[in-house]
Amino acid sequence: DFELRRIALDGGRGQRLVDGNAASPAISPDGHWVVTVPVERDSREIGPSFLGHTTGTLAVAPIAGGGAPAVLRFDLPGTSAMPAFSADGAWLYFTQFLNDTNFDDAIDGNDHGVLFRAAFRDGRVGPPEQLSSARSSCQYPVPSAARLVATCLVNNVLDVFSLPLAGAVPPAWTAAAAS
Repeated sequence: DFELRRIALDGGRGQRLVDGNAASPAISPDGHWVVTVPVERDSREIGPSFLGHTTGTLAVAPIAGGGAPAVLRFDLPGTSAMPAFSADGAWLYFTQFLNDTNFDDAIDGNDHGVLFRAAFRDGRVGPPEQLSSARSSCQYPVPSAARLVATCLVNNVLDVFSLPLAGAVPPAWTAAAAS
């Protein structure tokens, strides 16, 4: 099984940060929180790195407390992945795979990703804000103090893009405005 541990530069066993299998850790800038992608085993006999799958959610845990992480649920269909904190820790950026865009009967990282962010405070998240279109399949968000960098697949070419921190979807595009 995976163990996410913080190990001092001088070595040693270190501190276990979360219980359970987890991937893609994102540490809040203040060092108090870790957000991960939980991983489940598909078999007891084969390790999760060879035969496992993500749960489709993100999880948050206080670094000081350890223990079982709390599941972060967004009011979105599909699978959440690739968490990243904004430089000030006020936002949690992530990729959401909303539907089965490659028609393989699974919603996973092989589908088109959409960038989202949600306000983050004290281990809780606000409602998600869409930052990109599924048409561009953007993934791997890396926010800086001034820009959001991500990979996007446009016209079958994968490239690295720099977007405003609020994304490329205009803030006026709301469900109310579409009605």
